[in-house]
Parts: sequence; structure tokens; C-alpha cells
Amino acid sequence: MTELILFLILIVSLIGMIFIAFSKISLLKKVEVIEKDEDNFFSKIKEKTDQNLERLKSNSWDTFLQKIISKIKIFSLRIERRCSNYLEVMRQRTRKKKENEKYWDKVKRTPLESEKED
Repeated sequence: MTELILFLILIVSLIGMIFIAFSKISLLKKVEVIEKDEDNFFSKIKEKTDQNLERLKSNSWDTFLQKIISKIKIFSLRIERRCSNYLEVMRQRTRKKKENEKYWDKVKRTPLESEKED
């Protein structure tokens, strides 16, 4: 019984897909084709690649290395700043904990008022 249901679902799905495909094909036949100038597209790509190659040839390796090293330096400085900020937050937390511990030590040392009266 389940095989029959699954088979029916398969058949109905295939018929639906075929119907949708034929309706879209008829719509696509009505659409006008816009022709693009592909030569222009490829010529633009060629010009851009030529310009990039000329820039690479004109730049010396020194300037290329300078750019890379400066980017690495900036990245490391950003990491260092974040680490220092995190360290500062951690130090503040430990200060608060120490102050809190000192408070409780002080409270422990002072005798209770009820004990003073006895």
C-alpha cells in the first residue's frame, strides 16, 4: 500500500514538473533576445588585466614588501591593543576580588556586637 502511495506521489510530481517546464518554455519563446556585444566585454577584461600587469611590473619588490610588512605591523598592533585591553580588564577584576577579600577579612576580624556585650 505504501509503495502505491509513493509511486503516485512520484508520478504526480513528475507531471507537475513537466507542466511547469512547458509553461516556462512557452514564456521563454515569447521573450525577445537581447544581444550583447561580447567582444566589448572581453576587451574590457583584457584591458584591465593588462593594466594590472603593468602595475605589477612597474612596482618593485621593495614597495610590495613594504606594503605587506606594514599591513602585518598594523595587524599585530591591533592584536596587541586588544590583548592589553583584555589584560587591563583582568587586572581590574583581580583588584575587585582582592578588595572584596579584604573586606571579608576585616569583617571576620571584627567581633560581633552581641559578643562585645557579653
